[in-house]
Amino acid sequence: MSYLSRLDELRRAELFRRAANFAATYKPELPTIVILPGGMGSRLQRCTEPYDPAHSPSMAKFYELWAGLLPILNGELRYLAMNEFTEDVDHHPIIAAGELTNIVKSYDGIFRHFEDKANVIGLGYDWRRAPIKECGYVRVFLQLIAEQVKQRHPKADDPRKRLTLYAHSQGGLVAKLFLNELADGGEDPANWFERTVTCCTPFYGTSSHFPRYYVGEPLLNLFTGGGDAVARIVATFQGTHMLLPAPRAVLGPRLARFGLARYPVRDLADETIECDPFDSAPAIAGRYRPQVPRAHLVLAKDQFSLLDMALPPAFTSRVYHMRSDIYGKGDNRNLEIRWKAVKGATYAASEGNPISDNTSTGGRGDGTVPLWSAALADTPEGQVFDLEGVKHGGAAEHECSLSILSRLMNGEPVPRGPHVAESDFQYASKERVAEIGAQLRNAPRERAQARLDALPPGDYRAFVDALRLSA
Repeated sequence: MSYLSRLDELRRAELFRRAANFAATYKPELPTIVILPGGMGSRLQRCTEPYDPAHSPSMAKFYELWAGLLPILNGELRYLAMNEFTEDVDHHPIIAAGELTNIVKSYDGIFRHFEDKANVIGLGYDWRRAPIKECGYVRVFLQLIAEQVKQRHPKADDPRKRLTLYAHSQGGLVAKLFLNELADGGEDPANWFERTVTCCTPFYGTSSHFPRYYVGEPLLNLFTGGGDAVARIVATFQGTHMLLPAPRAVLGPRLARFGLARYPVRDLADETIECDPFDSAPAIAGRYRPQVPRAHLVLAKDQFSLLDMALPPAFTSRVYHMRSDIYGKGDNRNLEIRWKAVKGATYAASEGNPISDNTSTGGRGDGTVPLWSAALADTPEGQVFDLEGVKHGGAAEHECSLSILSRLMNGEPVPRGPHVAESDFQYASKERVAEIGAQLRNAPRERAQARLDALPPGDYRAFVDALRLSA
């Protein structure tokens, strides 16, 4: 069996176990919520044994690579890198296995909020891989849920009739491509879900991912060999190239719809110059570090066109978006990203970040996703809900978001907004996060988890969100 076929076999086995466990506690009288986590919000488990084409490893051989505290502190995130064939670089199989549950149980706020109100289950996906290659597992999982519930509860209705897909951040990209797949097959959406709700999903890219191809990510750099090493690892992921700003071919026709005066990625020194990250022109190509594969950019560009593709009315009527503006700056939606011209072939992380944006001076967004990016262009405005004062990392668990989700599930009207947050989760400063990281790196390994658990809530959440690269 080939390497990727073995991964598929292991993924399907994990989904079966998850669906069976879900059915064992399923309450037929309640609706169902399936959570699609944000990028890096899904567990990735790594096998302790190398790939064997003749033998499938047992799950007892897998351990939590992402995000297990000790593997992170020990520098094992280097194993996340992939080769040109999207195989794990050292050929130890890595599979997605639900939402994060190790350092922190991601989306625990959703489980608490809907306790005794809904059946809730998380669907993990491999965020390193292209969403177009992950969306098929949504179909597999929903089918398995239906089969396992029917087996356990023969008189129960198909859970998909009252099922909400609730997708945070990058999970919304996977959800939209799943909807495309159903629509292309001529399927009735009512047979698969009642509604799909996305929260802070970067349908047209983020404003915060770009720098990782140059300087890595500060917290992960501490544990994984520095900024250059992390940048090289990130460049091997197909999936995260979808977090770059969308190409001109996709955004150009949508500028007026999003309230944009012009294409929002510009040269740092000369703002009259457009800088499409997917342009193959030498002036653009030369800005990238050579580790960024052209093939990944081409695949991501094609997927942006699929994300932007209009859905049939039967689907569109079931799709809702929540998007957030941290600062609430009136009608100005023109968040722009600036790209400094650099010689990518000789660039080093020590030269600093060549990417910046105007979030702090007028650009609207949640700190990660621009406001104009977080809703599909063809979704009716009445199905797009604006949040104000809600940061990206905890948005799916925020009381504002969960209130909207609850009202949609109860068939209640929801105003467009803005839905203003009275408060948000506490977050420590970036400097404090770096200090915590250094302390954990230098602490005895057997005491690291206890020290993390003892952190004040604001420090803890900021540290975890920094690991998830969500802010």
